Amino acid sequence: MATAQLGAIVGDIRDLAACRTGNEQSDGALLRAFLANKDEPAFAALTRRHGPMVLRVCLRTLGNAQDAQDALQATFLVLARHASSILKRESLASWLHGVAFRMATHAKRAAARRHKYESQASLAPVQDPALSAAWQEIQILFDKEIERLPETLRSPFVYCCLENKSGAEAAQHFGIAEVTVRKRLSRARKLLQERLTRRGVSLTAVLAAAAVGASAASAGVPRSELASIVKAATQIVAGQALTSSPVSAKVIALVEGANQAMFFTKCKSAMFVLLCLAIVGAVIGLPRPLDADSETKRFVQQTPQMKESKGAADELQTSSDSPAQAEEKDGVTARAELIKPDGKAVIDGIVVDEAGKPVVGATVRTPGWLRPDDTAVTAAGGRFSLKLDAPRASWRALYAATPDGALQGQHRTASLEFGQIVTCRIVLKPAATVRVKVVDGQGAAVPGAVVALDDAAGMLAHSTTDATGTTLMRVPADAKVGVVVGFKGGVGFDYFENYTSSPENPMPVPAAVKLVLDGARTVRIRAVDSADRPLAGIPFHPAYVAKKGKIASIVNTDFLYALADTGALPRSGPDGIAECDWYSLEFKEGIPFVPVTNRFQCPAWPYFNKSTVAFQPARLLRLVKASGRVTSPDGAGAAGILIQAEGRGYTSMYCRTYARTTADGAYSLDLFPDQGYVLAVVDPERAAPNITGVVIREDRPRTDLDFRLAPGTLVEGRVTVGPKGESAAGQTVYLKTLGVPFTEELGKEVKGQRPELIRWAATDSAGRYHLHIGPGEYQIAGPDMTFSDLKVGLEPAIRRDFQLARLPRGPIEVVVRKPDGTPAAGAILLSGAFDDARTDSDGRFRCTRNRKPAMVYAYDPATDSAGVAVVGPDDDSAAVTLRPACSATGRVVGPDGLPRPNCTVSAIIRPAAGGAPEQWARRSAYSGFDGSVTLTGLAEGMKCEIIVCSEARCGLSPVKKFEVNGTNPIDLGDLPLPPDEK
Repeated sequence: MATAQLGAIVGDIRDLAACRTGNEQSDGALLRAFLANKDEPAFAALTRRHGPMVLRVCLRTLGNAQDAQDALQATFLVLARHASSILKRESLASWLHGVAFRMATHAKRAAARRHKYESQASLAPVQDPALSAAWQEIQILFDKEIERLPETLRSPFVYCCLENKSGAEAAQHFGIAEVTVRKRLSRARKLLQERLTRRGVSLTAVLAAAAVGASAASAGVPRSELASIVKAATQIVAGQALTSSPVSAKVIALVEGANQAMFFTKCKSAMFVLLCLAIVGAVIGLPRPLDADSETKRFVQQTPQMKESKGAADELQTSSDSPAQAEEKDGVTARAELIKPDGKAVIDGIVVDEAGKPVVGATVRTPGWLRPDDTAVTAAGGRFSLKLDAPRASWRALYAATPDGALQGQHRTASLEFGQIVTCRIVLKPAATVRVKVVDGQGAAVPGAVVALDDAAGMLAHSTTDATGTTLMRVPADAKVGVVVGFKGGVGFDYFENYTSSPENPMPVPAAVKLVLDGARTVRIRAVDSADRPLAGIPFHPAYVAKKGKIASIVNTDFLYALADTGALPRSGPDGIAECDWYSLEFKEGIPFVPVTNRFQCPAWPYFNKSTVAFQPARLLRLVKASGRVTSPDGAGAAGILIQAEGRGYTSMYCRTYARTTADGAYSLDLFPDQGYVLAVVDPERAAPNITGVVIREDRPRTDLDFRLAPGTLVEGRVTVGPKGESAAGQTVYLKTLGVPFTEELGKEVKGQRPELIRWAATDSAGRYHLHIGPGEYQIAGPDMTFSDLKVGLEPAIRRDFQLARLPRGPIEVVVRKPDGTPAAGAILLSGAFDDARTDSDGRFRCTRNRKPAMVYAYDPATDSAGVAVVGPDDDSAAVTLRPACSATGRVVGPDGLPRPNCTVSAIIRPAAGGAPEQWARRSAYSGFDGSVTLTGLAEGMKCEIIVCSEARCGLSPVKKFEVNGTNPIDLGDLPLPPDEK
């Protein structure tokens, strides 16, 4: 007897020592030790740590102590079998909760089947007196609703509320801030309360019921059962059968049943995807060979039933959530909790018609970036999953259409979208048809011209004209078509402006468009690498274009990237020469050309205008690989973490790029060479110290840019506006990360300057924002972009509120009247508050402008009259009364006194009565072959300063100053170029 008592005491002491050792290690570390070395004490520590919670779940579902013990053993044996598939090991408690609930549910069904065929005289199982039938059903409902919580809410709820851990312990365990833990617990309780209330149950009552049944499991896992579990788990890892294990046949049956359920779930998913793909192929008439393995794997990754980030726990039971139910997590679906192991962003969505009916077989595309468009086809339920070759899905335009193009729709993702998986809903409506006619300068039809429609987010459509110079294109009826572009080699280039005043205000989709290609010349670009060797296969497109007679220039022609693979853009040959033979004779400004490549960077774009030679070099530098690994606090790779890199150097070309970590925490970036960089973790939950002082050189890859995640510092606050402090929703807060100052390694021009990395956060409906950052030096600004210093150490949270007198942007209406008081339709408007524009038929122009002091300049070519109006920050209107204008004439000369053609001469116009420094406008003209230049549209009440610029240098100081009095012509005389002009 004494020996038995002594053995029990020794066993208790060993358990206590093992428990203390296990508690010092994370779940991930214990799992790795067990998988790598079959470390039995490690698995025993996990069982002791989470056994009480698992047993309580099983008791709540089964109500029978012995059946609950069997389910507990089976749960941990399933863990042993599937431990290697669990990606988020810090969420092991949540994973075990799911397995335990499903295991207990299967055990209860099996027991019901057995009891159906057992004798009526058999004894009923002894119920725990604390668990009445009513309470048991309530608690089963409780565990079921916990399983429906999104992962980021379920994990802290299980850890804190079911395993009785504190907020501080949870923050350390998950590697996030304690305030974040509190917020997630609050959201989890709110969701549970809402869902349980719909079923007629209060969360308070459920928690009370759970507490009543908790005493039965408070003692933990008995030593005898613990030894059996650990021995059987070791056999599983060693690949041995369970038939010789110390666990009961009932436990073995539960484990094998769970494995079969997982297998059949995978098989059903595979068969389902093959059936869906076959149906889609029949609908759209595009039969093609099917790689079953790759297609099945892709679908399994995309389907909510197979949430690989949660491991085997969710494979025991398919999801029954509807799309509406899935969106209960603060506007973000539970699907967005997944982490794709390849680090690429995914857009999941549904396509419906105007009646809300799902559309099967619709094509969904988003314009590709330096590659063909990313596309997908909707399957059953109108669902699609569009995988992007990019780590984030921000500011993406999506276009959907039925196979015949009759129904079309569009969607644009948020500009500050940093998630890996985003969702959307696209509604198809009858498409609008645009008829484009292309003619030459003599009015003859131009067949074979390339035509493209742009909506400022990407290319809506592109086509080629037929023999009559005509093409028909279908686009979404609600598309914001900004410009229609047409060009053909040897004929010219033209664009139609679908607005009457400003690109900011496009009109409805036009039914018919006419483009005139009025002459062209050929310009040539020679693409070479840093060693002056020719580069073949590099396409080029214009960075912007501006034609005479147009309201505005096309400032950003990135939508032409989509034409890179069609042969429409000039592409360099084996000798590195790319020919653009549609360069318009009517371009009114010089045009830089940008290389369309993701392999090289061009520090200085080739630039063409009327006086430059038709041959310019383009020196391209090869992008450099920079890579590293992101790890969790326990050293495990952290998947799905977004990395931002931003670099600057001696040119104006800066690099901002992103990458997302793969399953093992690795990431890789392609960076511009000859720049200094700052790298940062961009994550809503975790952070790491920034990496600064990184200088990238061509052909010198970096592989040592590692991050170690930590809770970081939560920077949060509120943006309010006006004297009453009203919430400013939808505003942007800016965070600037400051890097190590440049040395002379990147050139004397940048020595001492600091590279910067810019991040953003948007305010919610209450004006709140938050950013998670690591230690370092920062500057932060509210929507008005007034930056202040922010030094971050190891603080858990920092609060910065922003009180604005007014929002940084607001509406303005400009009214322009001729000298006789009638509306000045088509008047040219120039201002620092908005882009160049023209007034409508009523002499009015409306837009959203920057709320800063500004001046509006107006000029009416029809009456040769002009005027200015001063605008204050709070003004929402401006009235300009035009006066008869005069002109100023001069001649541009070089240091040698000889005339210089094709130089830019600008009049910086300010109000004669004075004003703020921001209150000015610029009016420019170009010198002719004899150096002569004429500036028109100058009227009384204006002060002017003349600036002269050439291709090589721009003057910083005015060469002439004068005030306009009357309407007599002004003689400017000779206008010298800057002294150091070459």
